[in-house]
Amino acid sequence: MMGIMIAIFIVVINLILQMIIIRLVDWIGEDTHSQQLETITNLVFIAQFFNTGILMLLINANMTEHQPTFITSMLNQDYYDYVPKWYSDVGY
Repeated sequence: MMGIMIAIFIVVINLILQMIIIRLVDWIGEDTHSQQLETITNLVFIAQFFNTGILMLLINANMTEHQPTFITSMLNQDYYDYVPKWYSDVGY
């Protein structure tokens, strides 16, 4: 259940990011419509890639062996490696 809720949360955040980026690029403006579409596409890709890929790995990483310790205390998780339970909790 928690995995489904996290997946839905990520999709909702991605949709919100997409709408914000489209409005910002539209407000800023570009010289041509093609440049505007290119900027929107690139920024949406970067935002969704970071939100979906990188943040999921950072949140679920076990950082107990790394410095600085104030960050590792916030990100301390149970998985030291790719174990079968990792795939059911994080990997999908």
